[in-house]
Amino acid sequence: MRIARGPRPWPIWLFASATTYIAVNRLIGSLGNLNATMFDFRNMFTFVEWNRDLAIIAICAWFTIDMIPVILVLAFAASFARWFISVIAFVPLALILANLEYASTYPRMLLPSLMLAFIPLALAALLWTTRASRYFAQGGADGAETA
Repeated sequence: MRIARGPRPWPIWLFASATTYIAVNRLIGSLGNLNATMFDFRNMFTFVEWNRDLAIIAICAWFTIDMIPVILVLAFAASFARWFISVIAFVPLALILANLEYASTYPRMLLPSLMLAFIPLALAALLWTTRASRYFAQGGADGAETA
């Protein structure tokens, strides 16, 4: 993979900015409330004996994983990343729809959950705009439109 050259169009910058904001916000929130994060990890991964050090390592690994698509899109103009991001963006929505019977028992939580599930879809949609498609087709080459 070669590093993309030239200007990035606004959908790429918006995707990178929003994704980075979400990842940094999650990192700071998780590190700031480590006990709650450890509680969540214990519920998600019951087979692991969690301690503070392991939780911090997992939080940092999660942040790194969140930032990989940003680097692939922003620095390398990797077109396979947009397909990968698009597929992964449907996971939260699919989980809600798969558990709709359970989610319907808490109707107050259904709408906020659905709204949160559409954020990754909106970010993935940015990678399919005309300017972003041109950016990926050119491999981030010089001359990509920014306006």
